[in-house]
Amino acid sequence: MAKHGIGVVGCGGIAMGRHIPGYQRLGDLAEVLAVCDPRPDALAAAREKHGIQRLYESLDQLLADDGIDIVSVCTPPDVRESVVVPAAESGRHLLVEKPFSWRLPESIRMVEAAEAAGVKLAVNQNFRWKQVTAKVREIVSSGDLGELLLVGEEFFTWRDHDSGWRSEVEQLEISVYSIHCIDRVRWLAGRNAESVYCATSHSPAHAARGETLSATTIQFDGNVIGRVTASWCARGMRVNEFRVDGAKGSVLAQESGKVWLQMADSEPERVLNVEPDFTATFGESMRRLIEAIDSGTEPPHSGRDNLKTMEIVDGAYRAAAASQVIKLQGTL
Repeated sequence: MAKHGIGVVGCGGIAMGRHIPGYQRLGDLAEVLAVCDPRPDALAAAREKHGIQRLYESLDQLLADDGIDIVSVCTPPDVRESVVVPAAESGRHLLVEKPFSWRLPESIRMVEAAEAAGVKLAVNQNFRWKQVTAKVREIVSSGDLGELLLVGEEFFTWRDHDSGWRSEVEQLEISVYSIHCIDRVRWLAGRNAESVYCATSHSPAHAARGETLSATTIQFDGNVIGRVTASWCARGMRVNEFRVDGAKGSVLAQESGKVWLQMADSEPERVLNVEPDFTATFGESMRRLIEAIDSGTEPPHSGRDNLKTMEIVDGAYRAAAASQVIKLQGTL
């Protein structure tokens, strides 16, 4: 297979610090050929830091580059549709940073545009590719835990945004962080979500406008419960872990790289202890998209699949606003 040419749109912190370095580990699979950003200083930084020589200030310029067959969309969410649709119509495959969009209808339109153009579209839900996630999914898939009961995540830290687009948006914590957890809970549960309830809050200690604390409960089919509690308000005793409970056993994973398994009537056993490599998960998102392109199959993190995550996120915000359980369509 010929090496794929990647063009990155948006040279913010996540692109410069994670996406581009992750893609540059892909060897003969792909090469980052170009970046696009309206800010000359951002383009200069991409050349200086990552050695990228093709620097474009407009999307039209990047799409005129015949060497690019994959576009990585790392813009703020409010302009993603204006990048994804013309890129798809030009015949480029796409990897879109999460959140896919602010609103579910926008996500649906982007998926439909990619499908109409016959191109592959994936969303960077890269928590799926963490080593701890892969180990827990392996255990869940084995059936050793028995009937699945609960998939839950807890994240407690201190985080704020006093500048940039994240400081101004009304939808913050769920769209920026909990969406990762919600997608992973759905990935591990392997079931369709039927309803969602959520409560959110904003700490007066934060400069950012959007919610900084959320608690989301998801009812999946098969009577499986998903739970995500995330707080950017923890001044101490920080927690970052997820677990799966089944009728026969439980598995607990910490983002520090450790996984424990405990079956009924047994002691906990540490089954994984690795040094996390977060940048690698961005490269893995791109690698899985490339595998789908080369094989003519759908990527596991396709835009169509991500609509199910976006439906839960959309339902969570509606549930928080209405203080009621939101029934989900489950037909996306």
